[in-house]
Amino acid sequence: MHKKPWENYFFPPKKQPRFNKFAFLRKLVQDLSPEAKLRLEWIIFYETVGKKNASKTAKYFGISRKTFIKPLTTKHL
Repeated sequence: MHKKPWENYFFPPKKQPRFNKFAFLRKLVQDLSPEAKLRLEWIIFYETVGKKNASKTAKYFGISRKTFIKPLTTKHL
């Protein structure tokens, strides 16, 4: 018997590839301006390497914290 009752003996689940949202977003913005691509890289760095630390991200890219925070706080419809 299975350890987990919801597992099916005859049809084991297939491994699903992990969805990488940042790779998807990079493909999505290929047609945009270089400035938009750079801002996307800011946000990707902020979410991954920067661990949601705006000061660290701004310092890495050599911009002011205010310049970095502005795209994060604006709401686009």
